[in-house]
Amino acid sequence: MGRTYDFKCSYCHYHVKVSGGADQGNHCEIQTVVCRGCRELRDVLIRLRRPAGVRSKLLSPGFFKPEVPPVLLPDGIAGRRLVWQSFAPACPVNPMHVVEIWKDPGLCPRCGHYLEKNGFPARTWE
Repeated sequence: MGRTYDFKCSYCHYHVKVSGGADQGNHCEIQTVVCRGCRELRDVLIRLRRPAGVRSKLLSPGFFKPEVPPVLLPDGIAGRRLVWQSFAPACPVNPMHVVEIWKDPGLCPRCGHYLEKNGFPARTWE
């Protein structure tokens, strides 16, 4: 079960809800990255468990909203063995942006001061 936390910068008032590092659910693994082009923290998909030999589409919503995760659309074949597929971390807004792995405690992507983490998860997910 994955967890999402509130992170806030007391200096520039930047606020974001991310996991704060590597996290995983039942069928996916995410990693928090800092995008140098957007100057934002984002949780990106790095591994996905899908049926073996099945071509599935990974779709992001037509509008960009970080709290709406991508959707896996299977082709309807049941009973197949599940395998892990890995993805390179990339910015969901523009794949050409430079991203770096970010771990809590870490620096604010906008001003460079440390972000403060709320102790309780803002959301849990699977």
